[in-house]
Amino acid sequence: MHVTRLYDNVYGPSDNFADLTKWLLTNTARTPSALIDNTALLAAATFLEYNSFTCNCELTTSTNYADFIAKWAPYFLLGESNDGGKKGLRPLLPTTAAGAIN
Repeated sequence: MHVTRLYDNVYGPSDNFADLTKWLLTNTARTPSALIDNTALLAAATFLEYNSFTCNCELTTSTNYADFIAKWAPYFLLGESNDGGKKGLRPLLPTTAAGAIN
């Protein structure tokens, strides 16, 4: 689907799980934009891009955000972050600033 990609800030198709997560958070009425941790999502998107972890999935059934993240994020070596109530993603492994596994 077309989104504004976190990694390069370009509108277009994306196979980045962090972009999908940001889209889900932005397009639901349950999470105000002030509670989306864009910094953490950008770090997760950078990690995914650097390590070529792509997401080509189809969401066919309705599920809540917490269940979706708990089930799918570990496949991309990510976990949910919650910094002061802001929702985002974080790599489960130590990384460099460029996104490489350290």
